[in-house]
Amino acid sequence: MKHLHTLLLTSVAMALGLAGCGDYLEEGDYYHVSRAGADMPVWVRGNLDSGVFIVTLHGGPGDSGHDFTLSRGFARLEEDYAVIYWDQRASGLSKGNPSPDTFTIEDFVADTDGVVAAMQSVYGFEDFYLLGHSWGGALGTAFLLDGDHRDEVRGWIDYDGDHDMPLSTALAREWAMAKSLDYVAEGTDVDFWSDAYDWYEANPIVAASDPRHYSYLSRTNAYFYNPYDYEPPNYGELAFQSPYSMGTFQNSARDYRLSTALTDDLDFSDRMGELTVPTLFLWGEEDGVIPPAVAEEAYSLIGTAPEDKRIIRIPECAHSPHDEKPERFAQEVSDFIEETR
Repeated sequence: MKHLHTLLLTSVAMALGLAGCGDYLEEGDYYHVSRAGADMPVWVRGNLDSGVFIVTLHGGPGDSGHDFTLSRGFARLEEDYAVIYWDQRASGLSKGNPSPDTFTIEDFVADTDGVVAAMQSVYGFEDFYLLGHSWGGALGTAFLLDGDHRDEVRGWIDYDGDHDMPLSTALAREWAMAKSLDYVAEGTDVDFWSDAYDWYEANPIVAASDPRHYSYLSRTNAYFYNPYDYEPPNYGELAFQSPYSMGTFQNSARDYRLSTALTDDLDFSDRMGELTVPTLFLWGEEDGVIPPAVAEEAYSLIGTAPEDKRIIRIPECAHSPHDEKPERFAQEVSDFIEETR
């Protein structure tokens, strides 16, 4: 690990505290940003001399931004740019005991504002790129609409993200039903997939937080085009390396409450025209969790000038391009940054 920092920023009503380090923290700068009962870790890595800072927004809600550092896609980005990874409230390695009353999109936006302000005080950058994956796409959209620092965003990278939860869930339901029929026709786990199809038939509207829906999606290739080609991190080993701890597994128990509070009715469709920032929609062509039609709608609704927005769909890739197609992912993000910086 390169540096540890302790700061107090009363001007933005939060504190940054010292974090422990271990084998996993071999490089970068580590902080904690505290706000409204949550103590959120922030890890800054990569090429600080570039002057280009990318603020990441992880998925979930309830996942961990620390996982991005384990991806070859983000490792490639770190060669050229500074990347700010952080865990949202009640997510990943965040600590504290935030009240469920703070599980609101407004609080998550305020947390993002706090992280940006804290990092600006340390590194002195004025503008930055915002990058959101999955749920992070919804949070990024909310931040761009109402965040205090939204005017400082030089470019927005929304990859396999969301702006309309009911729409994406409806499209994912259609994906899962089609897959169920395919598996039945192939003779694969016929009873299981017949039950899945019947459940979807009986539930024409599925909530974005419904765990049964995601249990079916996880059994398809909705998340990974070829799951056998993806080797996930060894979380058993990481659990014994700082900053990883059992806290990340304890936070996972809050995922359902977070999803219920944040996602079921979240829909920014009627406000997308307010967004004018240069935007890259980067999608896995085979994403069954948030299908590419969501990106198409977002592209059509966003107020950004045509010459400043683009959609790129990566073939043979599902929900996580940074893991499945890391070189292509990094190249597309880099090209976008170089054209807009």
